Amino acid sequence: MGLMLVYPAWTLGLLLIAVSLSIGASALSKHLGLPDQPLPDDIRGILQRSLVNLAVLFPLEMYFIPRWIMATDAFTLGGARSRNEWKQLFEERWLRVFLARVLVALAASLGFFMCLVPGLLVMLFFGWTPWRVLLQGETISDAAKASAKAMALLWPQVSMTVAVIILIVLVGNDLATFASSRLGHSLGWHVSNVFSQLSIIWMNAALLSLYQWMEPATERLNINTNLH
Repeated sequence: MGLMLVYPAWTLGLLLIAVSLSIGASALSKHLGLPDQPLPDDIRGILQRSLVNLAVLFPLEMYFIPRWIMATDAFTLGGARSRNEWKQLFEERWLRVFLARVLVALAASLGFFMCLVPGLLVMLFFGWTPWRVLLQGETISDAAKASAKAMALLWPQVSMTVAVIILIVLVGNDLATFASSRLGHSLGWHVSNVFSQLSIIWMNAALLSLYQWMEPATERLNINTNLH
């Protein structure tokens, strides 16, 4: 929660953008005649709704959230080195971050298609690649190697922490949906939507905090390994 308050105005702005885009995605889905909640066996409806959400929320996931992450990192102790130039650095890096996310997503999807385990391993060892490209300015190949090396050393702690973060988000969203359903369909949907977008921001703040811990932890383990 602390990282969300590093620059409250930016966090509030990001929340407003996320909520607005989510409302736009819902409105577009209704305009196209897509169901609000497709049935589990309605594969076509699920795919169509997913594509609409992806198209409308694309700027949020690929630009605004990474920009907020870099700004927040720049104004914390872990990212103080880029405090004065983070905006310029972000504009130079965000396209590479986008490409890194696409490559990791494609590799993970292929792994999940082949078997569950390869997809999980891709996410486990290379999931931090876009973060390193964004915050360290590394090339995609260097970031992938550094991500795998760090996870080889820290995978028990990191995987457990990520699992807890995801669990908190899922449980929180379920509780918010249940509570907001008592407010009526329209108001309840908007309340649930705000909480859902806020939980996404919180999740990214938690992952940023974890990443800031990983960097010095990896360096210490490397030094200890070299000494021995």
